[in-house]
Amino acid sequence: MRHAKEGTDLALELVMSTQVPAPQRRVLLVVNPASSRASRGTDAALAVLERANLEINRHPSPDGAGALAALIRTHADEVDCVVLGGGDGTLNCALPALLETGLPLGVLPLGTANDFAASLGLPSAIEEAAAVIVGGELRAVDVGVVNERPYLNVASIGLVTEINRAITPERKQRYGAFAYAITAFESWQRMRSFRVELQDADGTIRSLRTRQVSVANGPCQGGRVVFPDNTLSDGLLDLYSLRADTIWRALKGLAALRLGTAHASPHVTIGRGPRFGLTTRRSMAIFADGEEIAHTPARFEVRPCGLNVYVPRAAIV
Repeated sequence: MRHAKEGTDLALELVMSTQVPAPQRRVLLVVNPASSRASRGTDAALAVLERANLEINRHPSPDGAGALAALIRTHADEVDCVVLGGGDGTLNCALPALLETGLPLGVLPLGTANDFAASLGLPSAIEEAAAVIVGGELRAVDVGVVNERPYLNVASIGLVTEINRAITPERKQRYGAFAYAITAFESWQRMRSFRVELQDADGTIRSLRTRQVSVANGPCQGGRVVFPDNTLSDGLLDLYSLRADTIWRALKGLAALRLGTAHASPHVTIGRGPRFGLTTRRSMAIFADGEEIAHTPARFEVRPCGLNVYVPRAAIV
């Protein structure tokens, strides 16, 4: 408890030293209690927000599809911003209401991988992330859209779908971010490659066999930087298709993506543009931000500067 308080004091001292008043005063705070770090991080974050004299309207995370979005819509006229504690899945559930109401978003990265938070440059320490909500900058970031459903980070078919279906909360709690790597290896062993047709923004169609196709709005996926040249404000989507027939070649392909050499890799097909089309022989589920949100055939688009979110000062997003 002493270390937590010292961390909170340090975070507040850092914020107050900027002498910049918080632009928003009334906060709707919702924390997903099932998030891997919720039990340890909620009180620490709340202490930072309360000591900054924010008026906090705290609600438990509701159950059921669409319930979080409905909660935000209900309280939209009573608050100036929404603060969400959880992982990418929690943020995705809230996204339709955030876009509809125009309320700014503050993120407490309490999930496992926290890809969107990492793309924003948020610190992993919860006290420091809360301090960003108090004294950070408000920036407009892009939002991905697939079949008219919005997403924040990466939408995928194939291997990632199998991973999301197989991974369990118990495994996340036990292994943290490594749970994704373990489940990815197991899922790879079970699944087969499939054929897709990719349509680029200029109408060019590419037919190929793959294990996974991902269309990214941000640079991170599964706790790792996979698209180093991608940002959340460039108005573009990045696509990659993993063609490897063994897991070792797949790892080489992913390494090439991280190193920026995927254009020369025989295991990866890449693309960049404001929109893509994707067709498969049979309808396949599309997972985005850890949630199943659509099915193929799919049309991917980017909504430039669609969401306002708090980020660290001078952060590059």
